[in-house]
Amino acid sequence: LLGTACKLLPYWRNRFLQVPPEQQLKFFGLVEQWSRGTKVPIDRANRVEAELQRQFRYTLEGPEEHDSDPVEHFLFSRKEGHCEYFAASMVLLLRADGIPARVVNGFAGGEWNRGGGFFTFRREHAHSWVEAYFDDQGWVRFDPTPRVFEMEPTGFFAKLRLRFQRMKLQWMVWVVNFNASRQLQFFKG
Repeated sequence: LLGTACKLLPYWRNRFLQVPPEQQLKFFGLVEQWSRGTKVPIDRANRVEAELQRQFRYTLEGPEEHDSDPVEHFLFSRKEGHCEYFAASMVLLLRADGIPARVVNGFAGGEWNRGGGFFTFRREHAHSWVEAYFDDQGWVRFDPTPRVFEMEPTGFFAKLRLRFQRMKLQWMVWVVNFNASRQLQFFKG
């Protein structure tokens, strides 16, 4: 029930508040620093999101070898990573602050094919973001990853690829999936 206010059952509330005990105080300290003077939970969540976007850098390069927890290393040492680091960090920070939170995975961005009127989603458009639960609002979406997505590709080869995708879609619609009902629809006008 995304975005609808409903009561989160105690079992699920506790589940979405789990933080490794050895990191609880460290993460809570960072939330306190970032949201100093803010008491309302959703405002604290907005501050955490803003600080991650402002102070950290997006990169697809993997981190160097280290002995610490990956999220802790991201937050306190490396300060750069991909969307999974941003989302996992925000979730653990919110949980340490007593706000139920979860990581959500899906796709963001995509390539708009103007000629075909559709989006193409590829592996590089996979994305992770955060949902936090507030009693008065239900699950609310946050995206702590700095914006790096390009909606419409540019350049000769990108445009050529878009034309090829459009032809491929038209082939699927008008040849491969040209069944009896579509044939009837076509000949009716």
